[in-house]
Amino acid sequence: MSGKRPVLNQEWKDWAKVLITKCWHQDPSKRPTASMLVQDLQKSFINWNWACKKHGVGRHTTFLSYRVKYDSDLAEKIALRLENQLLKRILERNGLDSNSMSSVFLDCDCLNEGEDWRDGFISGIRQSRSEILLISRESFEEVIQKASTTKDNVLTEWEESMDKESTNKMILFVDDQGKEFKPFGLKLPDEEHFGSGRKIKDTIK
Repeated sequence: MSGKRPVLNQEWKDWAKVLITKCWHQDPSKRPTASMLVQDLQKSFINWNWACKKHGVGRHTTFLSYRVKYDSDLAEKIALRLENQLLKRILERNGLDSNSMSSVFLDCDCLNEGEDWRDGFISGIRQSRSEILLISRESFEEVIQKASTTKDNVLTEWEESMDKESTNKMILFVDDQGKEFKPFGLKLPDEEHFGSGRKIKDTIK
């Protein structure tokens, strides 16, 4: 086909367009193997039977994305504050008990014992009604430095969130003091995120 590719139907799901694009990569060595395709196809479907260990539900009000190495303390505070506010609001408006409250997906609380991390977070994020992406300066810099050579879990969460065009999203940029930082103007890598077929800068933009 002389390097030409058909125009993709924009009504197709984003995950399908990404998968097709990966399969016809100009460099054959970067095309996925059959086993990789199976894994990607499995990830494209939601496991409606999945439920987290803390809340016993699969559909959370909010999925909270963060990097454990840098942001776990702040993420836990945000989750606790959100759940307390949700509980109070539900009790006041509807007279419901705490078991009826909506909940926040925080991986340290919600992933099941012995569960593959990726399976748990994909189920959580795909069923969530909204996402909060907590992005610290250190986490952002790690994506820029390493994501072209290593599969980055946090960047994968951003990709999954961006695929869900219909849900509400909040992006919080914070430094190590919990204050806002502005990543704008930083040079973004033009390389693909390792194993994803997506350019790092396209997801971040």
